Amino acid sequence: MRRISISLIALAGALSPLAHAENQIWTSIGLETGLSENGQWGASLDINSRYEPDGELSRLELRPGLTYELKNGVELAGGYYYGHTNQTGEDRNEHRLWQQASYDIGANWGLEFSGRTRIEQRYREGFDDTGTRIRQRLTADFPIEGTPLTLSAGPEIYYELIETDWGADQGFSELRTEAKLEWAVSDTLDLSFGYLNQLEIEQNGPDTTNHHILAGISKSF
Repeated sequence: MRRISISLIALAGALSPLAHAENQIWTSIGLETGLSENGQWGASLDINSRYEPDGELSRLELRPGLTYELKNGVELAGGYYYGHTNQTGEDRNEHRLWQQASYDIGANWGLEFSGRTRIEQRYREGFDDTGTRIRQRLTADFPIEGTPLTLSAGPEIYYELIETDWGADQGFSELRTEAKLEWAVSDTLDLSFGYLNQLEIEQNGPDTTNHHILAGISKSF
């Protein structure tokens, strides 16, 4: 199976007057294809772009990986990440290795619960240290009976394990909370639209809250 997903964060321009916020337009494209006849092995590629409200590209991310499907709704994955950030002065390039497990938690009250645990080893060009970060996501899906629509919401918390010479401080660094509506157009095509709240946690200063609108397309074949 191959999956293509495209997600956008729009209307950031309308939110940009909020003080101290960095509201952007984010896009992401994800591809996944099977590598074995039994469907357990697969390959994936995520391409994420972030734009300023005026359309200027701020950041580009590439995340290729391999996936392996276990039983009982568990998928293991790992791979490489490259991120390029356009900024005042010298641009920033970051490289990562990442490993993750995605899993079904259970169902209750008409909701379907799932989680994802990701570990990242992060290196930035021009510096010596390698940082390690854990990302934990929890998601609740609510399929609307009799329709192809599903409501999805949940947080993702970021925790830095190591302090680095490029600015990572040990401790909680970010919390993202999203809510979106997913529309299964067909067995192979999904659309989504929603909202993302991004809280950037500063160890030695005030926290920053950013607001984004999400929209997306996913395709599998």
